[in-house]
Order: sequence, then C-alpha cells, then structure tokens
Amino acid sequence: MIRILTISICCLIGSCHLLYCQVEDELFFFESLEELTEEEAERIEELFSTEIRLVHINSANIALLMEIPAMTTAFAEAIVAFRDTVGQYLSVYELLSVPGIGKQYLKMIAPWLTFAPVPERRISQAFSFRVAEKAILSTIEDKGSRTPLGSPHKVVFRYKADHPGWFAGVKAEKDAGEPFGGPYRPEGFDFYSAYAGIRTSGLVRQLILGDYRVSLGHGLLCNQSFSAGSDASFLYQPHDQRTIRPHTSMDEYLFFRGVAARLHYKPVRLTLFASAKKIDGNITEYDSVNQKVIAVSSIQKTGIHSTAMEIEDRRAVGEYSAGASLKFQNKHLLAGINLLSICYDAEIRPSPTFANRYKFRGNKITGASVDLAWNSRRAGISGEVAMTGHLPAMNSVIVLKANDNTSVWLSSRYYAPGYFSPYSNSISRGSNPTSESGVNLVVAYSPSYGTLYRVKSDIYRMLTTSSAPVTGCSGRILMAEASRSTRKFKILARAYCETRSEMKVILPVNEFTQEINPVINSFNLRGEMGVFLTEALYVRSRIDYRVKSNLENREGWLMFADADYRFRRPSVRITFRQALYRIEHYDLRIYSREHDALWAYSMSMQYGTGMRSYVMLTYKHKNKLQFWVKAGFTNMLKPGEMHQKTISRDVSIQMNIML
Repeated sequence: MIRILTISICCLIGSCHLLYCQVEDELFFFESLEELTEEEAERIEELFSTEIRLVHINSANIALLMEIPAMTTAFAEAIVAFRDTVGQYLSVYELLSVPGIGKQYLKMIAPWLTFAPVPERRISQAFSFRVAEKAILSTIEDKGSRTPLGSPHKVVFRYKADHPGWFAGVKAEKDAGEPFGGPYRPEGFDFYSAYAGIRTSGLVRQLILGDYRVSLGHGLLCNQSFSAGSDASFLYQPHDQRTIRPHTSMDEYLFFRGVAARLHYKPVRLTLFASAKKIDGNITEYDSVNQKVIAVSSIQKTGIHSTAMEIEDRRAVGEYSAGASLKFQNKHLLAGINLLSICYDAEIRPSPTFANRYKFRGNKITGASVDLAWNSRRAGISGEVAMTGHLPAMNSVIVLKANDNTSVWLSSRYYAPGYFSPYSNSISRGSNPTSESGVNLVVAYSPSYGTLYRVKSDIYRMLTTSSAPVTGCSGRILMAEASRSTRKFKILARAYCETRSEMKVILPVNEFTQEINPVINSFNLRGEMGVFLTEALYVRSRIDYRVKSNLENREGWLMFADADYRFRRPSVRITFRQALYRIEHYDLRIYSREHDALWAYSMSMQYGTGMRSYVMLTYKHKNKLQFWVKAGFTNMLKPGEMHQKTISRDVSIQMNIML
C-alpha cells in the first residue's frame, strides 16, 4: 500500500526527462542551466569508456550514485528519496517508479547497479584542499576603507566521513581578500562549519547536530536549497521527504546551526529543528557602553569579510530560530503543516525611503503554512498557502502528463506586498518571494532519450524591482528551445524574448508625478554544439546574442570554444577554453559556467570588450586521488574607457583524497 501511494505521489515530482533546468533572477541572472552541469556532462561522456564499478543501490548515498557515468544529481536525489520513503529496492524494474526514470535511461545505468545483499562497508572518507588566487595586473587605485586587508588567495579545507549508520563533516574557508590570522582574524579561517548525524530505520530516521539545511513545502517559509527561479518545471520537488540535510556547501548564510531531527511513524512524518547563530548586518546603531548592536539596516548574505567595513559588520546580529513540519500521507493525498519562528537580538530598520516601503522591519518573524498535494498517474495538483504576520502568500502547480513523452506544467503565484521570510525561496522572478504575482506555463516533449523540445511562457507583475524608486513592473516572457544529445554530439538552440514595462515615480519636495517608461523589449538567442571528433577529443562551441530596446539597441555577444582531451593511461584530462565577447552595456552582461574541480563552482561574468582564456589539467589515480590545476587570463576594456584596460589572472589548485 505504501509503495503504491509513493508511486502516485512521485508522479507530481518530475517529468520523464528532467535533464535541463533554468534559473533567472531579477537581481542576479545566472547563465541558463537547462543543460546538465559540467560534472554531470562529464559522466555522460564517459558512459562508454568507463570501467564498470558496481554500486549497491540500497546503500549508496547521493555521492556514490554520482559515480555512475550517466547519473545526474536530479536522478540520484530522486532514487535516494524514493528509497527512504518506500524501502529497499528489490529489483531493477522498481526503479521505473522513480520520477523521471524511463526504460531507455534505466538501460544506461543498470550495468552499474547491484541488488545483492549489502556487504559490510568500512567508513568512506574524503579530504579536499583548494587554493585559488585572482590578481589584477593593472594599476589599482587605493580605495581606503574598501581596500582588502588580506591576501588575494582563497583557501578551502573540507573533510567528510560517511557510514550507513552515521555521517560527519567539517570545513573551513577563507575568501580572497580576507585576512588569515593576525589581529583581524586570530582564529585563522574566516568561516568554520561542522556537522554530525545518524541514520536509523526506527522512529528517529535522521538526527543532525551542527550545521544543516531545511526545506519546507514549496519554500514559502523556508527553502535553503536551490530554487527553480520562475520555472516550475525545473525538478520541482515540493514534497521531498528529506526536509533536513547536512550543510555541505561553503555558503555562509543559507543554513541553520543547532539540532534537527526527522521522525517517521507509519503515515506521519515529523521534523523538528532549533538553531542559534550569528549573521552579518549593516550596523546603523551601536551601544558602545554595553558593546551591543542596537539596529541594522539590512542583513548581509555575501559572506565576504575582506575590508574594514565588512569586518565591522561581521556576525553583528544573533539569529535564533525554531520550527516544525508535520506531514501526513494517505494514498493519493499528502498534507503538511509547517511552522517557523525567527528572532534577532538587534532590530532591522531599513532606511525610510520609497524603495524600502515593503521591506521587513522589526526583530521577530513568525510564520505558518499549509501544503497539500493530490496525485494520480497522469496528473497532479500541489500548492502551499503561507502567512507571516498578517501577510499571505500562495503558489500552486498543476502537472499533466499526456504520455511518457509529453508533460505540461502550469503554476501560479501570489505574494502579498511586504510578505517576508528570511529563508523563503520559491518560484519567483525577484530575489525573494514578495510583492509579486504571476502565471507560468511549460510544455516539454521528449520523443526519445536525449531529445527535448520545450516552450515556456511566464506572465508576471512585481510591485518592487531592483531599480528604485519604482512602483513596480509587469511583463511577459516567451522561451523556446530544442536540444539533441547522443553519444557523439550535442546540439542546443534557444530563443528568449521578454517584454517589460515599468512605472517610475519622481518625488519633488511637495508633490510627485508619475512617468511611464516605454515598453522594454529584450531578445536573447543562444546556440551550442558539441562533437566527439575522436574517442578522446571533445569539442564544444557556444554563441550568445542579446539586445534591449531601452539601451538604444546596444548589443552584446559572446562566443567561446572548448577543447577537451582525455588520456586513458595515465588518467589525465586537459580542458581549454577561448572566449571572445563584446557587450556594450552592463545590463547586457553574460554569465558562462566554466569547468572546475569537484565541489567547486566557477561562473565567469563577461562585460565590455575582451577575451577570456583558461586551461585546466585533471589527474585521477585509482579513484583514490584527484588533482586539479586551472589557470585563466582575462583582458577586458569597459565601454567608454578607450585606454584603460583591466587585465587579470586566476590560478586554482585542488586535491581530493578518498581514504
């Protein structure tokens, strides 16, 4: 009964081929992520050349599953979540019940799986050490209090251990420019993090001490994991039963620090957590007698403490949090109640400007939400309603599957002006779900594995935007893409159009007038192609073009070519990229993801006129030692600066050891 119930619930969680995703943010536009990440793409390329190393499906964690060449993060998480909910897999055919896994994909991963009894396994341990540096070679003007106080090196240390019954990890980081040791940082690294936990099959399924992440419902109250931006079809798993998980990344804000537990008794699942930590805040009022922060204008989330001003705001505010989540499952229905309370020991007081009219003020936030889901084999409806203070928010998703190849996602959202929860992260156009409404439609058709046609439409209205002061904006987005990926090649074509209008408010001394901006039209076009010229040489190219009507039709374009060569023995890989770009306005900037080491994420932002080159060397020895060296060079000329160039170089070294 439970197995049948879970299969029906999983129909909502994913479509057949969730290999592509997108993140678009009002304030920080990442490169589109509809394609696989670099690590996932590497595993698919190695599918037909990697020696088979069997993985025990009933004991493997996400990291171990990711060693399978064709495995993606999405499918690994879905396999583990399904196993935690239903129980151990008895045969390979039961994997067809996991959302997104079809017969063709199952044929690709089946040779690497074993369903034999799990042998006694010793502790799996991994050690990682990373050093990176980015230096500006041109003359830099002294900026006083904004001058970094530390070296330009970024240093990361990470250790983790995993066992079927328990897990633990510790990490430390110093960002570029941050001091190490001395009067500013006598404790050494700028950021330390650690966690330890247990797993059982009894009442207490999971217990975590230290740093952890929490995801509740659709994320209206709390979602400290990756979000889908405004695209509801991106691996949207609002009812993933893993509401808590250890904090393994280097993010210095998106986590809780304390204790969390997940309990399971038949159809009821209960999650409890409590946290106490210090966060950064822009100090505006300070009690020098008692040495206590009275008020801050905003919470800082960057985690960078390299200048005197940033160090002064470091760990300025104490944050104390507690919450609970109660879920009930019964055949086709899932219902949940989520509670969250956060208190600060200093008051948050944004400046009293028109642009800040909807921002949170005070030192306590209490919220509650209810999420419901109904599912059948071909359709699913899911939604969440939340409230913090007296302000509501809601979103909903409808999923229709005409067959195993066609999926339709329809989502709607409404976030009241001023709605706020510090860790809210749900489908939205803005940086946080607040002061926004919209409808999103995605139609995906995949006639065969590796082939995808997708159309997306989004209509939205926002009452606050990144440019101030404004009353808001409204707009519509239309995107169409087609992709084809086989063993030998990959082709992607995408067109993206957005029409947007804003209404500005001019504020004279005694009165204000309204001025309606002309409609802004944006157009982006992207093409990508990758080909295996030989068994060892893979070549990839990409072209991006974008233009906006409000920028006097100024344009931006980027093109790059990658060459990836692999030696079989020794296991060495060399990757090279050459990129050229001409981007005439900062609002046309283009982000491109770069190859990097395991557990590292590298994003390059191109603006101006210039070039970007890098080469990376990877060495692997018997799955025990991995070594990366990456060196890059950037030469950029900003628009309007005909003689002043910015030349920079970056070098990073990382070593991973499996014990």
